[in-house]
Amino acid sequence: MSRNLQYVTAHLPMLQVEEEDLEKNPQFSKLLLEMCQFLEASGASVWLCNELEESHREMRIQRKLWFRSEVIYRLIQEILIELQVKKQEGTITDEENKFQDGLQQCLLVSECSRLLSDPDPDPGSVPLLGLEKQDLHDLLPSQMDVLWLRERLHKQLEDALRKKCFNFLSFHQPETGVFTYIALHFLLSLIFSLEINA
Repeated sequence: MSRNLQYVTAHLPMLQVEEEDLEKNPQFSKLLLEMCQFLEASGASVWLCNELEESHREMRIQRKLWFRSEVIYRLIQEILIELQVKKQEGTITDEENKFQDGLQQCLLVSECSRLLSDPDPDPGSVPLLGLEKQDLHDLLPSQMDVLWLRERLHKQLEDALRKKCFNFLSFHQPETGVFTYIALHFLLSLIFSLEINA
């Protein structure tokens, strides 16, 4: 078997080419050799496969970022619900009340800012309700309060996440030994691998 035929059949397995086909048609042989540089074994172009692989990689990154932010958002919602229950029961402290109010305010501003964010605004378009992002940022607590909220939120999120991971691992592995602690640490490091932007 000639080297050309081996090369063509290795790169384009979907073709049923015989050695005599290549010997009788040198131009066809040349065309196939050139096509091998531009086509994958599946028949798709190399450029298309590279673009597809890049798109899959970008999608995995975006999915990971979305999942992380969704987990954090749901944990924040749970924290706020727990604080609301404490408020209804009358057992909430002044510090917890301040934290709840500030966190709700920051969350509301964040959600509204997302609604006002238009990736491709028309030059003549009017923003929703005539509001700009800056109008919303004026509603945030003071810078010192935001820093205090962020610090406390990080701690509460970590504690809530650690508790959820531990419950999950305890359910799946009730004996909770060293392995569970290692798995818990691994799960926490996965979710907090990027810094939380509260």
